[in-house]
Amino acid sequence: MKKVFFMTMILLLFQLCGFAQYKASINRSCGFSKQDTTSEGYAWDADNQALEYVKRICDVSGISKNFTIQRSSLTATACAVIDADNNRIIYYNQDFFGSLNNETYKIAILAHEIAHHLNNNLFTKDSKRTIDELDADKFAGSVICKLGLKLEDAKQLYITECPSYSKGIYPARKDRIEAFSIGFYDAGCQNGKAPNQADNSNPILKPNLTTNTFVLPFTDGHFVGNGFTVTLPSNFIARPSIRSITTKAAQSFFFTSPDGDAEFYIFLSPWGNVASDIAIDAKTETLVSTNVGRGGEIVRYDIKAKDNSYERAYLEVQSQKENIHHVKGFKYKTQAAYNTYYPMFARFFQTTPNEPQANDKDNNPPANTTADNKTFKVSFSDSFVDNASRWPVQRGYNYNFYFRNNKYEMESLGQGMFEPVIPTSINSDGDYRITALISHFSGVANNGYGLTFSYKDSGNLYLFEISAEGYYRVCRFLDSQFYTILPWTASDKILKTNGQINKLRIWYQGNQVCQFYINDTLVNSIDNFEKEGNYTGFVVENNQHIQVSGLTIEEQN
Repeated sequence: MKKVFFMTMILLLFQLCGFAQYKASINRSCGFSKQDTTSEGYAWDADNQALEYVKRICDVSGISKNFTIQRSSLTATACAVIDADNNRIIYYNQDFFGSLNNETYKIAILAHEIAHHLNNNLFTKDSKRTIDELDADKFAGSVICKLGLKLEDAKQLYITECPSYSKGIYPARKDRIEAFSIGFYDAGCQNGKAPNQADNSNPILKPNLTTNTFVLPFTDGHFVGNGFTVTLPSNFIARPSIRSITTKAAQSFFFTSPDGDAEFYIFLSPWGNVASDIAIDAKTETLVSTNVGRGGEIVRYDIKAKDNSYERAYLEVQSQKENIHHVKGFKYKTQAAYNTYYPMFARFFQTTPNEPQANDKDNNPPANTTADNKTFKVSFSDSFVDNASRWPVQRGYNYNFYFRNNKYEMESLGQGMFEPVIPTSINSDGDYRITALISHFSGVANNGYGLTFSYKDSGNLYLFEISAEGYYRVCRFLDSQFYTILPWTASDKILKTNGQINKLRIWYQGNQVCQFYINDTLVNSIDNFEKEGNYTGFVVENNQHIQVSGLTIEEQN
């Protein structure tokens, strides 16, 4: 009964619209290129586009938000803020953002402001403020690279918005562009663009989809998808969209009425993934309103075509605790179409995910996983007494890789994700296991470190990470786009004390199941694992120092 009531209340939000308005103040702040704030005013919920940009920045950087974002009259441009209650906020001016005609400009500005909060800048009146600005520019450069956007576009933003001379806390334009470029190139980009990106390529790459990849069964008015069943007329046309990273099914579908006047949408995914196929198109659409509920976990978006050819509305439910990201939507061309198809959409909207299988639940792996009857041979082993395996040994402005006391040591000296790898050809068609002995030496406890595996290139790889706080996750870069496969999950198997060695193991089975072990305990697994490449290595993120004392690869006999 409670479930029906909750779904009914969410559905009612489709009949409501409006803006949440707040009294706002600024205690300390830092703008992108100038201090243009007032101390008191009003703030409103961020629009859909800004929320999408923030999510893309956080996802591609592997960071967690320690701030909120709002539209506000307190700034003429954008600024990072600490308010009187010590809340960290990003304010942006809607008119200013609306005047920016390039997506890269908006993302670069938001990434710069996010860096201030990520670095816990205090915005005090001291000489360090100039360094803080350059660090934020470097982070913004790395984001632009990882998102596949162009360096020249971002440079034009700095030319337009930043003075050529140093002023107060702000360095001269040439210094800021240099810092931004360093961040861009150190993130792996070359010649002003992302690796393997053609000059005319789409800046945000999406998985390649083909209709025949998916099974589209209808039975008695029900459509069975990847992890969900929906109720709709059987003459609706189903179109799969976003591909699941771990299966050959789809995470999202569009369902079009036979006359083409209405469209239903569903996206069901673990928390951390993005419904990018319904993002607002600023050139052809207008965001009419947003309505936020349940502490930000529920957001309704109302969108209208600028030529008045259609309207669409979406309700998004996200919960990190429940590991869900659900979106359902309704698009219609005319009021008559709305009147005809909305009752059908109301039934469609009651769709809930199918019950998860045992191997989808945390700490509940599938049966028969020990495979005690299998034998393995060691195909690669390194105890790091020397560098016979030719691991990267080098130092950059924000990283350092070196050998010391029979350990391979990696330091992330600022913001960034670093993956030193070497080729480790795995020839077995059956099982193989990769085992690493890794310890957290110093640094922050709330960022990831661990194993990089099945690495093909900087845009196609897998990561098995843990944190010194006691969490693990599995994620993937596919065509330079970041995806979360298993979100951050607490585990009491992780040793949290600095210097303690954690044993991480990845066990790939020939049936495409990939299992993840922490200190000899199976903690989770994924199905339909798609191997990318044969490089293996490690990963260290923002402001951490880790040590590796062993790496072994075993293949089934």
